[in-house]
Order: sequence, then structure tokens, then C-alpha cells
Amino acid sequence: MIQGGHAGEVTALELHSTPKIVAQAGRSAPTYEAAAESSAIDAKELARLRQWLEQRGVRLTVNDLLLLYRAFHAVSYTISTPIQRELRMLRKQLGVKRYRALQDSIDQTLTHDRETNPALLIPMDASNVTPKARLFPTTYRNPLPAIVPLLAEVQKHYADYGRKEDEASWRTFDEARRRLLAHLKAFGEFLDTLKAITMRGESFNTATLRLLGHLPPSIQHILDQIPQHIGVLNEVIKGSEVFSNLGRVAPHTSPRRFTSAKDDSATKELVRGILTDDAGVMHISLRDFRPFVSLLYAADAAALADKLAQDYLDSYVAGFNRFVKELAALTSAQEVRA
Repeated sequence: MIQGGHAGEVTALELHSTPKIVAQAGRSAPTYEAAAESSAIDAKELARLRQWLEQRGVRLTVNDLLLLYRAFHAVSYTISTPIQRELRMLRKQLGVKRYRALQDSIDQTLTHDRETNPALLIPMDASNVTPKARLFPTTYRNPLPAIVPLLAEVQKHYADYGRKEDEASWRTFDEARRRLLAHLKAFGEFLDTLKAITMRGESFNTATLRLLGHLPPSIQHILDQIPQHIGVLNEVIKGSEVFSNLGRVAPHTSPRRFTSAKDDSATKELVRGILTDDAGVMHISLRDFRPFVSLLYAADAAALADKLAQDYLDSYVAGFNRFVKELAALTSAQEVRA
């Protein structure tokens, strides 16, 4: 900002809050969060998998596969041994009662993730359709949870064929693989339909926002509080996680990091921000608001909260890379003939 003085002289812009805003901020409970980042997605293997799938008539985008693996990761994630060791070291510092409350919060959160098909809020770019709206949100829930056990079944039959290499075991594997590919194709078609509905501004989320937008602010506030106290309703309207992917940036541009935002409700526990840079490297950020994060802050262990978030993200990325590699092997497998 140029203010007086010589031409071209730049002075700092000072921002001041009113006493009313400062007082309101002081009454608000602090929001604790942990954060993590990763750039370890194997883009080459991912491109190879998509090529193999397309040859089989299955068209899945990068984002489709990232969303799909979320269901696999939720049921398999466990905290790594080094992080578990660090958590146990808090026992003496916290005492039995506070440590048990922390451990119970972590266990309950992970158990809930394994047993729940989560609703993910996905913001989509509406600038080309309705520039004034900027974003069209939609809520996604995996419509085909049977894919998770079905993949395990296909892997088992493939391992059996690898040991026996006979016609019967190949036929069993191939039939199971066809069912898996049919599920993957249906999954992709479901997401295509969901995107089309959302980009027309016809998703349930967009309709709800339009309804609220025409009501007085006092009524908006009351109605906004209802979903936060009714879990199922909140998931339908707002989702329990945010999954925001900006895609690949324009060539020769510099963005390398994207941290996504969330609304002010306490129901969003994980917020993912995904961006692929101009060199094709995917960068994933994770903001973690799970219940135990505030307990770790209270225990003066904010650094451990970040480590737990990083452990979760690292596990997701490593598992996704394995998932992509294994699915590519299954998709491209051919019968060995004598």
C-alpha cells in the first residue's frame, strides 16, 4: 500500500480490531488442530493403473481413486509402533485418569472410523457454471462398501493361482476379478453422476444453502445448529470430513501447497487439501480436529498431536501406493499357458 512520501515508497498496512470483536473472540472457545503434509504419492504407478483400468472399460479419475481408497484405509489403519510408544510415555505425566481418557478418545475415534461409512464434503469449482456461487458442495458416501472385501477375495484367488497355476484356479480368479471391475465401473459411474448433479447446482447441499440464504440471520443460526446435534443429519448436509482437490495447477506456475478450509462447526474432524504441482507431484495436506487433539494440547503435547496426524496421513499415502500397485497387478494379470 502506498501512502504519501516518495513515489514507490511502500509502508506496512496496519489492521486493527474493534473492542467488540476482541471481546467476542475472547469469549470463543479455542479450536485445536494438528497438521500434516505428504508428497509421496506414486504418480507414475497411478497413471499406469488408470491406463490398465481404461483398457478394461473402467474410467476412474485420480480423485475417484483417492476417494475410493479412503474406505480401505479407514478399516485398516492402526497407529504405528513409534507413535504408540510416545503415547505411553505420557502415562506418568498425565496420571492414570487423564491418560485413560486420552486413550479412550483415541480408541473410540479409530473404532468409529472402522465401523462407519463416512460422509465426505467435496467442494467443486463452480466458476465456469455460476461464477457468483464460486463453489458447489456435495456430500459423498461410498455407495459400494462391498468393494473392500471383494478386493481381498480377488487377491486371495490370485495368490491361489500363483501357487497352482492351473485352469480351475485361474477361472475362479478371473470371475472374481470381473465382479471387482464391474463394481469399480459402477463406482466411477456413480461419481460421474454425482459430479454432474452437483455442477448443475442441484445437489442436496446446494439446495439447503439456497434455502438458508433467504432466511433471516437469526433463523439461519438456529437451523445451522440443528445438524450439529443430530449426527445423521449433519453428515447428509455437511459431511464429517472435507476432501478438497484443486487438481493440477497451470503449467509454469508456482503453487506447491494447498490447505483447505472448513466451516465453523465442530463436526468436521479431518480436512484434506490436495494439489498437484506443474511437475506432476501431488501434495496432500491434512488438518486434524479429532477429539483427542484437544486432550493432547491440554497435556502440553501439541507436537505429538501433529505426529499422530502425520502418522495417519503417511499411512494413507503408503497404503494408497500399495493399493494402486496391487490393483494394477490384478487388472493386468494374464493366464500362464504351458
